[in-house]
Amino acid sequence: MRRWRRQDFGCWRVELVADMPRVDCPKCGVVVAMVSWAEPSSRFTRDFESECAWPVSVANQKTVGGFPHIVWRTAGDIARRVAERLGTAMPSPFDGLAAIGVATMY
Repeated sequence: MRRWRRQDFGCWRVELVADMPRVDCPKCGVVVAMVSWAEPSSRFTRDFESECAWPVSVANQKTVGGFPHIVWRTAGDIARRVAERLGTAMPSPFDGLAAIGVATMY
């Protein structure tokens, strides 16, 4: 059985709970099945992580920890996972760039 934290519903803490089947992967052997709502190494849903990542970039430790009720270290882990997810989903505008030209006006 696995648990994932989700956004609170008013004053109630919400968790998703599921019995996770084991699957036989030809490459990895027997592993626990993946879920669509969370990263394999996370105890939080993707929605919860996305909501937590923004305050990490604009607020102090106390604010970040108080808002979603998580500790600063956990916030850093969440921000890292969200950044990796966004990095793979959104290509850089500089991909394939061969040259940059700079013009000056006199």
